[in-house]
Parts: sequence; C-alpha cells; structure tokens
Amino acid sequence: MSDRARGVMVAVSAVGTVIGLAGLSVLWTQPMPGWWFTAVFTVMIVVVLAGFWAAYLTSIARARRERDSARAWTTRCAGARMAAGRVTARDVALAESGGVSGFTLEVTPDAGPPLTARWHGGAERLLQTQVPDIGAPVRVWTADWMAVVEAGDPTVVA
Repeated sequence: MSDRARGVMVAVSAVGTVIGLAGLSVLWTQPMPGWWFTAVFTVMIVVVLAGFWAAYLTSIARARRERDSARAWTTRCAGARMAAGRVTARDVALAESGGVSGFTLEVTPDAGPPLTARWHGGAERLLQTQVPDIGAPVRVWTADWMAVVEAGDPTVVA
C-alpha cells in the first residue's frame, strides 16, 4: 500500500471504529429483540473493524520487511555474484483494472538451487505482456543469504 492509501485506510478505520463503538453502545444499552440479535451484530461489527485494522497493520509490516530487505541488499550488494538462469514457472496477480499488481517467478539458475522471486506493484503498473514468460532468461544476483532476480521486460527490444 502506498503512503496515501495507508493514510486513507487509517482515516476509514478510525471513523469506522467510532461508528462501530457507537453501534455497540446502542446494541447493549437499548432494548433489542433478543440476546441473539445483540450477539450477532456485536460479532459482525467487531469482525469488520478487526479486518480493517489487521489490513492496515499487515501493510505496515510488509513495508517494513521490504524496506529492511532493500537496506540489507544495499549494504551487501558489493560482493554479489551473478549467475544466469531461466524462468521455470510464473503466477500473475491482476488488479481490477486488468493491469498486473504483482507476479511470482520460479527461477532455476545455471548454478545453484531453484528460487522464488516476487514483485508487488506500487504506483507503477505493468501490462501482462511485460511479465517474463516461462523460459525467459534472467540474472540471479546472490550475496550471503539474499538473492535478487533481474528479469527483463519482454516487450522492450534491446
């Protein structure tokens, strides 16, 4: 999630929390058709609010992991070793607009064990034709415990 999207998520979750708490107070302080009615709507409200906050916290954790990985790679990339490889499988996730929101590549380097590489889109979006196909050549850069897969855009002529 972008910073702007996270800000909107916090605002929506905060407003939703206030509305949810107001609804819960009405459920538990006013006469209702029965205890089951109060219990069902309490569970529904709590689950929806927990879902909003869980999505927000998950996006923060993911951003932190990506930032830490990028920082670690930057400090270790001087000793990285390059190996050629090929894409052996791919899985593409699409956004509602039809663009690529992320993809996963299974890569087999010429030297070393197979690995999985993931790309998650941010502000930039790709078309499906820009995702490397099975059999596409890649470069795998390894340094210590990290690996970076460099895959070219198949729609660009070099």
